[in-house]
Amino acid sequence: MKTENLIIKIVNRYIGVEGGYLGDFTYRTHHDFYPEYCDLVKDPNSIEGTTRERFISIFKNSTPREQSKIIRGMIEKFPLGEGPITRTNELKISLLQEAERLETSNYLPEPDLISADHVLEILEDAKSLIESRKAVSAVDRVHTAFYGYLREVCKNQGINFLEEDGLVILVKKIFSKHPRLQIAVKSTEVQNIVRNLVSISDSLNPVRNQGSRTHPNERVLEEPEAVLIINTVRTILTYIESKVR
Repeated sequence: MKTENLIIKIVNRYIGVEGGYLGDFTYRTHHDFYPEYCDLVKDPNSIEGTTRERFISIFKNSTPREQSKIIRGMIEKFPLGEGPITRTNELKISLLQEAERLETSNYLPEPDLISADHVLEILEDAKSLIESRKAVSAVDRVHTAFYGYLREVCKNQGINFLEEDGLVILVKKIFSKHPRLQIAVKSTEVQNIVRNLVSISDSLNPVRNQGSRTHPNERVLEEPEAVLIINTVRTILTYIESKVR
């Protein structure tokens, strides 16, 4: 569903608007709504306008997962049997279905890894950052987890590596020396994909250093590019894990 159509359903038909104000929101209760019902940190007071205008602005500028949380929080705060006659059970079901779609959109599934605890902990940190903030906040954590995972694969297989070896060298060593990553069928074509994965790995370091929140960069990645980075790492992790497990 297009964002504009979804907003109309949420604002006009489910919550209800009167005199430019959204439901029974005051400026204070609207501010409290996000941490109380959505487990999000948002500041409506930094936006000019009515509660309706502030809600729409926040919703539009939220990630899909944040939008999902806002929809679920809104349904909890505004139950059926109250408000406008357009607040029906059919509309509630439709909005919950949209929340489910938003929750899983954009991101590839997290890889199911059997790895060292510290790698899994870092991935869990990244997941929390994605859910509570935005993808750009998690780029550094995903990069660190990827690096730690590659080192664990080398250790488990007895592949020698140096402490200073970076992502590219580790990936090359794993693909060239791990017996379960030797490809027999369509090996040339698949190896071309593998080489591209190595090239992508080489791009992760400058992206992390110059485009994430690891360092005090004035300009960081926009959300679609940060999602691309996270999905790329998840793709490589999932592929390697499926081969070496």
